[in-house]
Amino acid sequence: MKGQKLSMRSIRKILEYRLGKGISADQTSLALKISKGSVINLLKRFKDSSLSWPLSDDISDTALNELLYPKPAPRKISSEDLPNIEHMSKELSRPHMTLQRLWEEYHKDHPQGLKRSAFYRFYTKHKEPEVTMKMHHKGGDKLFVDYSGDGLEYVEKESGEVISVELFVCCWGASSYCYAEATRSQSQEDFAASHKRAFQYFDRVPFAIVPDNLKSAIVRADRFNPLVNRVFSYLCDHYGTVTLPARVRKPRDKATVESNILHIQRFILARLRNSQFFSLAEINTAIHEELELFNRSPMKDHGNQTRKQRFESLDKPYAKPLPETSFKIVSVKDNVKVARDYHISYKKHFYSVPWKYVGKRVEIRQSDHLIEIYYDHTFICRHPVLFS
Repeated sequence: MKGQKLSMRSIRKILEYRLGKGISADQTSLALKISKGSVINLLKRFKDSSLSWPLSDDISDTALNELLYPKPAPRKISSEDLPNIEHMSKELSRPHMTLQRLWEEYHKDHPQGLKRSAFYRFYTKHKEPEVTMKMHHKGGDKLFVDYSGDGLEYVEKESGEVISVELFVCCWGASSYCYAEATRSQSQEDFAASHKRAFQYFDRVPFAIVPDNLKSAIVRADRFNPLVNRVFSYLCDHYGTVTLPARVRKPRDKATVESNILHIQRFILARLRNSQFFSLAEINTAIHEELELFNRSPMKDHGNQTRKQRFESLDKPYAKPLPETSFKIVSVKDNVKVARDYHISYKKHFYSVPWKYVGKRVEIRQSDHLIEIYYDHTFICRHPVLFS
């Protein structure tokens, strides 16, 4: 029974044994299989109460319990000592911040204020109501990435061919600050290049990138061990970030980017729907002009702050700085066999490697004007790219 509250039947039995029959605390403890400390504690509560023995026949269990275990009178807290819920919500969006840490800071400044459990209840009661569990993102932590289902198109001047383009969109979890651009495809090369330009636009790198399970990012979706495309993997290594693919058929994992894609479609694509373009560059010039307006538009749900303002205060101070050099790999080809003439084939051209690697499987990494060849993750040679 130690540590447990006594049942009302046990309480009445203890009182009857000790006060009615004069049985000792030791014997009462043995008879009722209740610790001696509990017996003594109950008798002390009885003496401190307004009760007298014998108990009145009409006293109910509820009334007896209230008299033996009175609830402490609630402390009156001045309005100056109550926590600021807006400040709490903002601080909790910062990296490494916890409700426990907020409580410690609050208690230091307001020793007569709410106790820890009351502080937690106050936050739960007054925070923004949620219909479902809402994901709270730490500043500088995650960048969410996806492609819009609807894109734009341009007309090739020479042939008159109408060419559709993809709309790449990424946004920060805490601030919803966005970057968008059009690309010719969702290839791994275009995907990596879009991230490179996005990081330059933000002048920051997130701690993690959360892509949907795009083939340009994820070769094989797996809950525990997803296989990331080589180009994208090397890009993450270069910028010191990691990939956290959204789970398959878990749309709330990427709710932030899905929501912002919808806003961008309504804000940017709707404005450009009647425009005619003759190159990819023209499309991106128009997109970037509208993107600046989009990121500087007030958001009612956040006190009319803009995405730009929220980025400057929530994400940018805690994200990683750009490395000194930019990412240069544009294509990777793995598992290439070295022929007997110690050459490898890459994009319809042949490149030589040291003869001792004949029959080995190597990896080719192409930058803008160079290809580098690696065996067993070790550099062996490089060549200028041969263009057709």
